[in-house]
Amino acid sequence: MNSAHWLAENETQLFRMNTTCTRLLSHFARIHGYNYLRELIEPLMKIMGSLPPGCGYILDPAVVSEEERSQNLETVKTVATRFLEIVSSSLPSLPS
Repeated sequence: MNSAHWLAENETQLFRMNTTCTRLLSHFARIHGYNYLRELIEPLMKIMGSLPPGCGYILDPAVVSEEERSQNLETVKTVATRFLEIVSSSLPSLPS
C-alpha cells in the first residue's frame, strides 16, 4: 500500500477517513473536549435562564410580529455577545 492511499481526495473527506490519526483525534476530543464544552455551555445556560420570562429567540417574521422580532433580536444579540465573551475568556483552558 503506498502513502497516496491515505490522502483524502478533497477537504470534506479529510476527517471522514477511518485512520489511526482520525481515531486518535476523535478520542482526544471526547476526553478533553467534553469538559471544555461543558465549561462553555454551563454559563451560557445560566445566562439564558436568568433572562426575564417572555424573552424569545424566534426571528422568523412569518412566525412572530415585528415587535416580538425586534425584542427577540435584542435577546439574541445579548446572548450571542455573552457567549463570545465566554469563548474568548476560555482560551487559557482550551484543551491542548
